[in-house]
Amino acid sequence: NFLWKVLPYLSEVILQDGIYWIQDFPTHEVSIRLKSIQGYEQWANEARIEIANRAESQSNAAIAQLSVSCQTAFNHLQNAQNEKFAELKNLILGVNQQVQVIERNQTAHVYPMFRPMLRNFFAPTPFFAPGNQAVIRSTTANAAMTNTNAATAPNAVITTFNGTAAAGQTAIPIFPRTLPNTMKELVEQHLRCSLESYYTATKTQWPQATQMMFSKRKYLFEGIKKKAQGMRGGILSWEQKLISVASDVDRELRRTKTGLTKYYHQQKALDPTKVARKKPAALLHNPQI
Repeated sequence: NFLWKVLPYLSEVILQDGIYWIQDFPTHEVSIRLKSIQGYEQWANEARIEIANRAESQSNAAIAQLSVSCQTAFNHLQNAQNEKFAELKNLILGVNQQVQVIERNQTAHVYPMFRPMLRNFFAPTPFFAPGNQAVIRSTTANAAMTNTNAATAPNAVITTFNGTAAAGQTAIPIFPRTLPNTMKELVEQHLRCSLESYYTATKTQWPQATQMMFSKRKYLFEGIKKKAQGMRGGILSWEQKLISVASDVDRELRRTKTGLTKYYHQQKALDPTKVARKKPAALLHNPQI
């Protein structure tokens, strides 16, 4: 039954329901595979239009069978719904316009304020030449203090700068100082803020809270990265694989009603390398101690 009834029926369901999957979830792996079938997208568009027309005709036929009073009541409700929808659409358009104005103001006024600070964070290599150590210490301290005040302000979330840090530099990454609600958001922020480029950076000048949050984000991201590396080939890009694995973790977290912070502590508790990192190297080779 499974081979000759369930599987053929399942393939029919995928092809039929896929006309909506590729529209609602275009980046999902199943949708990507469906769109790779020659002519499927065009057929799906035609099928959606035909189904919508058929549903509208059936609805009109059902309305025609109603009494005059029922038709009047239905038309009144439908007109009221259309008016509310138009009001909501205008409201959304107004909000989008306000957001665009805010973004333009940020580009024109806010971002230039941070440019001098960012130049101090990521100074050119000749600036670190021998003989400039006093200037280096002064600039690094000022940059660290400025970034700490900006990052630790109430509800501060700075995610608009995608800088990178070379090994040995003391640049402080700009990223949200709290864990997001989902693993997918964490992966997207990790990629957008280029946090992997800070793995080898000198962290002695970083605030302790920044170091701890960076360590948590790195640990969680590396767990997702390890699972993504284990995925077989396919047509997904590296970022799509990371997002796919993160989405799977989010589904499990929602099922178990587990937050990201609790998940982090659970993974650390189950990590077999955690105890080994805390033991001195001499003890690792002497099981009698």
